[in-house]
Amino acid sequence: MNYGEDLSLQIVLANKTYHQHLYKILEDVDIHHHYQVLLLLSRLGGKSTQKVLCDCLQIEKSNMVAIIDLLVKKGYVTREMNYRDRRGKLIVCTQKTKDTISTFMHAFNLLQDNIINDISWQEMHNFLHVFKKINQNLLNLGDLKTIELENNNVLLASAERT
Repeated sequence: MNYGEDLSLQIVLANKTYHQHLYKILEDVDIHHHYQVLLLLSRLGGKSTQKVLCDCLQIEKSNMVAIIDLLVKKGYVTREMNYRDRRGKLIVCTQKTKDTISTFMHAFNLLQDNIINDISWQEMHNFLHVFKKINQNLLNLGDLKTIELENNNVLLASAERT
């Protein structure tokens, strides 16, 4: 069995289906596609630098600027002076974000209650633990490049080794 192919397919399908249901539940929230940014800000005490947000969510800086601009325009965050580094700004949650977080949590709980049927606490814990390890291993891979072999097989090799 090729675990890589099955893992890839299951991740894609779970992500797609989960977000279809989540967005349907959150359809009245005008920024539901950016819920991860607001949740992360909340977990970080309500304020953070753009760089930290980009690093944690693996979002390009240019994309994060557009997301933050939208969140500022909609009243979910503000940009404030970063007194530790006056060159940058802190992204700060507003009361609107704090109020919306409870809506997000309700949506997550509703989905969780419906998707973990016949899954024990231990199985869910193990799944998340393994999934975090896989994600970390993927992050540690570094840059891979594709090498085509004569028999049309494809080999991935570290860019450093070639």
